[in-house]
Amino acid sequence: MVIPAHAAEVRITVSKKFARKTVIAVPSFEQKGGDNAPLSPTLATLLRSDLDASGYFESVKKQKFVDELERDDRAAGRINLKEWATLRAEMVLKADYAARGNSLSVTCRLYSVTDGKNIFARAYSGDTGAHVQMIHTIANDIIKAVTGEVGLCGSQIAFVSDMTGHKEIYIMELGGTSYRQVTSGKDISLFPDWTPDRRSLVFTSYVRGFPELFIMDIASRKARALSSFPGLNAFGSVSPDGREMLLTLSKSGNPEIYRMDLSSGNLTRLTRTSWIESSPCWSPDGRQIAFVSDATGSPQIYIMDSWGKSEPKRITFKGSYNTKPDWSHEGDKITYCSRAGGFELRMFDLKTREEISLPRTGSDEEPSWAPDSRHLVYSSERGHKRDLWIMDVYEQTPTQITHGKANFSAPAWSP
Repeated sequence: MVIPAHAAEVRITVSKKFARKTVIAVPSFEQKGGDNAPLSPTLATLLRSDLDASGYFESVKKQKFVDELERDDRAAGRINLKEWATLRAEMVLKADYAARGNSLSVTCRLYSVTDGKNIFARAYSGDTGAHVQMIHTIANDIIKAVTGEVGLCGSQIAFVSDMTGHKEIYIMELGGTSYRQVTSGKDISLFPDWTPDRRSLVFTSYVRGFPELFIMDIASRKARALSSFPGLNAFGSVSPDGREMLLTLSKSGNPEIYRMDLSSGNLTRLTRTSWIESSPCWSPDGRQIAFVSDATGSPQIYIMDSWGKSEPKRITFKGSYNTKPDWSHEGDKITYCSRAGGFELRMFDLKTREEISLPRTGSDEEPSWAPDSRHLVYSSERGHKRDLWIMDVYEQTPTQITHGKANFSAPAWSP
């Protein structure tokens, strides 16, 4: 567990759409006592990696000069702002730590190089073995203090892979290289979706030979069936308050959108057409839903109120095949995939009503928004191999995050 102390007043604000990244110097942490644990370079390296990945910061690359200047500052007992400016640094982080047995404490102070003002100050304590999680917390706190935005460090991504020869659900931590399998067996598991508390996953499984919806507690890996009606039970999407779920059922004939109370299992039917409706997702306030319908003859994205009382409104008009919508956490954009000689990712801006194409890395599908409403995770097929990629929608720079011989698909970013 990480316990933050106080935070100083924020003096610098960076916009999410600010084109230029803020240059930050992160010297090696100074050891202030405790065991002779060589954590200093590790802590600083982890923090630089987290801040660089956020899209808001660029760390000073000349680490040798950064550490030399930090030693000079500590010897002089003051911050030499002029020297830090020669490294192009706009901010400099001063951090120290103490490791005693299983206990680790870290103190961080962030300063503006322009005027020397303290931007951020906070102390942390926790277990030495959880130092990676502590650094994630520090990075997220710095991002929040400087930009006002949510940090992604330590967030998780659920996905489907055939590493075992069968499609199972796995979880990976952002920035990590290891995958944790959470379903097992020789059946097929698909379409994971997180509960808001990040403790459970909803997914579709063929464990009994037909598609059913399950919910699994991640820690215990205990699962229970939520929906086992005849026909299709799929595309579970948990509401922002965690009390309900949208799903697609074909028990009445063709696939329709329903709303389920997760405590009682009571259903409310939201669509009643002779068309196929599928892939529902919630708006962040829970008042609206986006979904796919082929009412015009091909799949398109529609929006309606979350109780199905309003007439659905079509929002996609570019492309003859648009599917798999996901609503941004800020509520201003919906991303989806569109067929255009293969698939590409597009965004619909709910304010401007524009449909925006994003750069392609292959045949790109299944987008899922990060909590910061800036990054997307998605699957992309290149050369008959499917992997997961992350894209900063403002910089529009894709980064591959899975590797190996297996296929990776259906990503879902944790809240």
